[in-house]
Amino acid sequence: MDKKEILETIKEELKKFHERYLSFRAFKITDTSNDVFGVNNKTTGSVPANSVGQTQMKDSSIGQAELKYEVATITISAGQPSGTTTITSGSIILGFYPQTNLDQIIDDISVSGTTLTITLAANATNITIIRVVLLKS
Repeated sequence: MDKKEILETIKEELKKFHERYLSFRAFKITDTSNDVFGVNNKTTGSVPANSVGQTQMKDSSIGQAELKYEVATITISAGQPSGTTTITSGSIILGFYPQTNLDQIIDDISVSGTTLTITLAANATNITIIRVVLLKS
């Protein structure tokens, strides 16, 4: 082998190595013309859906802006034991807080499909408004 053949072999091996590396990272090379390493600064690609787990995420990468949540308001009329409102299907309750005077103990907060229900231990003596924070699916 002369120098030119050796350099060509090295170039081909580097291309293969780089393609395997990019393939491993879920990228595809789109243009390999006129470039020693076969990438020509024109690589494109994407991360496949559901391929990044919690351990691969930086601790500070998820914040308030990325959290998909909703705040539902339930009004329970005076003399009634419960109230309902419509929410996003699949939502999970994160917490709740009274917006007005809570004159009865909350017995149950539940989600069924798109309905959020709050049931008091006894009928409300006044209008009661409760806000529920939910994590959307």
